[in-house]
This record gives sequence, structure tokens and C-alpha cells, in this order.
Amino acid sequence: MNVIVDTIAKVAELKPPSLPQLSLVNAPDISAVAPLAQIAGTNPAKILDEVGILEKDQDTIRTVAAQASGLIGSCAQDLLGLAMELGTRAMPLAMGLLVPHPAARMGAEAALKALAMEYLGRATARTGSLVNELAAISSPLAEIASRTISSQVDGGKPAVQELEAVSGNTGFLPAGNSAAGPTNTTVTPMTEDDPAGSASSAGSSSGSSQGSAAGEKAVDTALSMVGTPYVWGGTSPNGFDCSGLTQYAYREAGVELPRLAEEQTVGTQVSADELVKGDLVVWDGHVAMYAGDGQIVEAGDPVQVNPLRTSNIGMEFKGFWRPTG
Repeated sequence: MNVIVDTIAKVAELKPPSLPQLSLVNAPDISAVAPLAQIAGTNPAKILDEVGILEKDQDTIRTVAAQASGLIGSCAQDLLGLAMELGTRAMPLAMGLLVPHPAARMGAEAALKALAMEYLGRATARTGSLVNELAAISSPLAEIASRTISSQVDGGKPAVQELEAVSGNTGFLPAGNSAAGPTNTTVTPMTEDDPAGSASSAGSSSGSSQGSAAGEKAVDTALSMVGTPYVWGGTSPNGFDCSGLTQYAYREAGVELPRLAEEQTVGTQVSADELVKGDLVVWDGHVAMYAGDGQIVEAGDPVQVNPLRTSNIGMEFKGFWRPTG
């Protein structure tokens, strides 16, 4: 039962953190602006418009934050349900461990391990879908962050750049938004808010570098599967798990890969700036394929393309690998 207990603990660790308390700057009281402008003979429209935009932006931020809190809470509940369901299904199988016959005990152990892997995969896919859900509602925030604001220095620049200049931090925009260039965070079906170690800038240096014929073919195959649903243990266009997708894509290219993600560290290990199409991005429990231009294709829920990264819900990163025939 240790494998079940350990898996339940891992599922619990996937629980997303709650959003921090919002602390927004209140819009100034402008009730005296219009009367003062009338006395001064000036037009108050610009001030009134800007304050109106600020108030609207605050409402947008609060709305998105409320939506995000709901999505995070739903994910946490789903993970709790998966952990409870795993425990319930494991109990009858665990009885087989009490049977004195060695073959029966080995069968029970194998069944428990398979069950644990199934639920860890489902939990991982659920956190991945949360990231996609959060990304889907974040576009209004990206628009706010990229809006030009007044600056004493250069006459105006995107608000996100002002924030970066003040805070010293980068990466305020969602991945893929070009207003502030590459960010330190990425969106992926297999990761929670764990942006540390992102390889987006390093990987993008390899641009659209062409890979081997097998790598090119594997990427084309994997990309043709975008939108295919995630299925634990899936190895066909009816549904893929992460290593099932890379194995299938490379099999179509004439290269046979091991079945498990962590075993797909085959061929030649390469660095981030050497990446070409078809190279594998491998973790201890997940694998993706470099598709060029700083992007990877991977089996989340569904198969999708995401920015290159090296972090994945706390999994050990095993490096970039170039399979060879």
C-alpha cells in the first residue's frame, strides 16, 4: 500500500495555492475636478476619462480574480475527489497483499502500482487543464498590462514595462503576449504555477532550426495530433498520454522509443541553445517534443502546443535529448 499512500501524497501536493489577497490602488476622488475646471476655464475630459479607465480596469481585475479563485477551488476539489477515489479503489486490491501465495501478492502489487500511476496521471492532467483555464481568462489582464501609460522618461510605454522598472521583475504578461517580450512563465497542461527554470529565452535562440529527417517527421506527426484528448496509457490517435504521443510520433518516423517518459532519455543529450525540431524535453514523469520557434508539443488535455520550459509541477528535469534511429 506504500505506493498508494505515496501517490495520494503526491496528488495532495498538486493542490494549487489560493490567490493572494488583492491590493488595488483606489481611484482618486474627482468630484471637485469638474467645478474647478469650470472656474479655471479648462476641459476636465481627459482626467475624467483616465479615472473612468482606472475604475473599469479595477473591475476587470476583480472579476478575473474571482473567476480564477473559482477555477482554483474547483481544481482543488477535483484533486481531493481523485485522492479519495484512489483510496477507495485501492482497498480491495490491497487485500491481495494478505494472500500467502507469492504470485497473488505480486499480482496485487502490480495492480496497485498501475492504479497509482493512473490516478497520478489524471491528477497531473487536471492541474494542466487548470493552467489552460486560467490562461483563457487572463487576456483582459494582458490588455491592461500592455496599455501605454504616461511616463516622465520617454513619453509613454506599456504599463507592464513601468511595473518591471519599479519592481525589478519581468514576466508580468501571460506567455505568448509580445508586449513585453519573452516572459519567465509558461502555460502548459502538465504544470501548476511553477515557472522557475523556464527555458523559453534559451530555446527561442534556436528559432526554427531544422532537425533530422526523423525529428522533422516526428514533429509533423505530433502537431497533426493537436486537439487529441488525453487518455492515461493512450498510444494512438484515439487518445494519448505524454510518452504515448512522443513514442507514436517517432514510430511514424521510423524510430522506436521506450514507453515511459523518464526512459525516453535516449540518443544524444543536447543543451537548450542546441535544440532542433524533434528533440525531447524530458522530466521524471513527463515528456514533450520541441517543435521549433521556442515551442513544444505535448499531450496535455488535449494535445497542444506551449512555450518551451524546464519546470513541470516539481518533477525532476532530465534534460533535452535527441533520439537517433
